[in-house]
Amino acid sequence: MEFTPKQYLLLYALIVTPLVISFFFIRRRQLPTKLNFKANDGGAKPGVVVGTISPVSSPRQQIPQQPRQNETRSMTRFQAGAVSEIRPRSKSLNVHFQWNSHPWDAYEVLGIPAGCSPEAAAVAYQEQIKNGDPDSMLFFKAAYEAILKASLRE
Repeated sequence: MEFTPKQYLLLYALIVTPLVISFFFIRRRQLPTKLNFKANDGGAKPGVVVGTISPVSSPRQQIPQQPRQNETRSMTRFQAGAVSEIRPRSKSLNVHFQWNSHPWDAYEVLGIPAGCSPEAAAVAYQEQIKNGDPDSMLFFKAAYEAILKASLRE
């Protein structure tokens, strides 16, 4: 049986139109999720993550997990129902500064590796002044001064 273009258009309209209408007007009603900021019984338990998103319809308790042997650096301590993390402090080698409301890494601006000495930063700054664009001098100066301030704080 051969279809005419009008019949194809009518068949297409009969199939696609209800799908489009159902997509835009008939939406599934899903229960919203809520933030669970409290432990189930009011006190913190080992292994229970506080502040996770849990569905309203089926709250689940999380199973406490024992820390592995290689995870001894990050230990969880429970004091008076509060959770606090013990982590070793890490020192950042980068120095950030603001220029025209944008954050910049001072070492990257001067083209030197992060954590270089102030003397190496001074050499790179002088090189940028000699070879750089005259309009960028204040930018390079701000980067160099940020490195000097960071070295004085240490």
